[in-house]
Amino acid sequence: MGEFDGVWTGRTTQGLPASFTISNRTITAITVEYDFNGCSGVKSFSNLSVSIAQSSGPMPVQVTYTSGPSGGPDQTNLFFVFYPNPAAINVTASFFNYTGCGNGTTFFTAFRGNPPDYSGQWSGSTSQGAPIAFVVADLKITSITLGFNFGGCAGTTTYANLNVLIAAAGSRMGFSYMSGPPGLPDYTLIIGYFNSGTPADGIVVFTGYPGCANQTATWTASLR
Repeated sequence: MGEFDGVWTGRTTQGLPASFTISNRTITAITVEYDFNGCSGVKSFSNLSVSIAQSSGPMPVQVTYTSGPSGGPDQTNLFFVFYPNPAAINVTASFFNYTGCGNGTTFFTAFRGNPPDYSGQWSGSTSQGAPIAFVVADLKITSITLGFNFGGCAGTTTYANLNVLIAAAGSRMGFSYMSGPPGLPDYTLIIGYFNSGTPADGIVVFTGYPGCANQTATWTASLR
């Protein structure tokens, strides 16, 4: 089997099924279900010959499939990101000029076989000696509790009611969460990666904390 060969399946951000088939670095079929602005249905494209170029080093290969001429009705555009030896493949599906519904966009991460299961409560610590904990359900981060201790600032913040997707990040799966737009006070960026058989790890960036300047820390966490 080639690097990408096989049937890849996933679910969109709306929870709808999507899939595509690859043979000899060529996308041969795509199916994606959609539901936006009152429109719903399934788009299937077969007998395709969408080539995937050879990658250069660790950089991903980006591939786009468009169902018809630009500006035409019911146009579907799929944008694939292929990393070398991927754990999964990220795909953005965009729908343009659908009659009565306008435009829509969705995203899905596709797996060759069963997706990984990271569900549960994870906990660990940062390089500042502060706690970190988060909850995973259905390949989404639903809450994060993060401690901080730098520059005379210390405390704990909880980010609840989240819907942060876990997606392909090179040969691993990962996530990224921003507490708000960069430049605001108490801005926090959390990046994480999941590793087979070992704890999750990542970095956290603190900026704009009044009186404490900026700080970057690493973290590790294990499933309880």
